[in-house]
Amino acid sequence: MNQLTKEKENKLKETFFLIDQDKDNFIDTNEVGTTLRALGIYLTEEEISIINKEADPNDIGKINYEDFKKIYIEKLKTNKTEKDLIKAFEFFDKNKTGFVNLNELKHGLIVLGDCLSEDEINYLIKEIADDDGNINYYELAKNIYDN
Repeated sequence: MNQLTKEKENKLKETFFLIDQDKDNFIDTNEVGTTLRALGIYLTEEEISIINKEADPNDIGKINYEDFKKIYIEKLKTNKTEKDLIKAFEFFDKNKTGFVNLNELKHGLIVLGDCLSEDEINYLIKEIADDDGNINYYELAKNIYDN
């Protein structure tokens, strides 16, 4: 995939230039992760750090639109899908109910060294858990990938 659909190209431009507040055709490297997440690409902090070092070898702290577009296209090739997310949750769903207990999920995310900090995990729990501390991961995956 070296080309973007018109829809993805428009979304990319809209998102990039929304982040590019001073309209100089650059975003700060500390905004790369946020911009990619806004485009539906979720990476670990380590992956974002590697991207920034490769795209900004002189440590200027900025990435231009064309370089960001190349990153976006490359990450689209390897981006995880809704099905991948469901498979990941199924690992924690021992009874195959479509629900996962958030205490188990929290433990798993911490042990596996996922890209979420403990604060982010706690926020996730607060936002998506039902009264019993479980989440319907099919619904969660659908909500994440429909946005």
